[in-house]
Amino acid sequence: MYRVRRGIDLGSWIPKQKCVELEQKWNDENWKEKSKTNANNRNSSDGSLHTGGSIPTSEHFKRLKISPDMTPTCWDLFQKTHKTAHGTRWVSSKAERIALPFVLLQLLSLLLDLLEAVLRDVLILM
Repeated sequence: MYRVRRGIDLGSWIPKQKCVELEQKWNDENWKEKSKTNANNRNSSDGSLHTGGSIPTSEHFKRLKISPDMTPTCWDLFQKTHKTAHGTRWVSSKAERIALPFVLLQLLSLLLDLLEAVLRDVLILM
């Protein structure tokens, strides 16, 4: 349809009446404004990006489940679908901003576990 709208393809496969309707729609100011907004959204570096492709999130969830007694978390799924192929970088600054509080909570949890272990050892030595 893009090629027809741009005049690259004549659209001979589209019924004549439908071509007339499409031309009217494409020339409508409301449609042009929506099209411009959508193009800006697609081109923004802060758009909604994920690396899931056409695979549904339910399938990603199933693939993350590596053993019967293990259940992937929403955080696991978010990382799987919002990081680059090698899993080293976030796909957008928006994904990174969303992930930051979770990363900080994980670090805090690790620190608290470490502190608890150290305190336990100190109490045992006393």
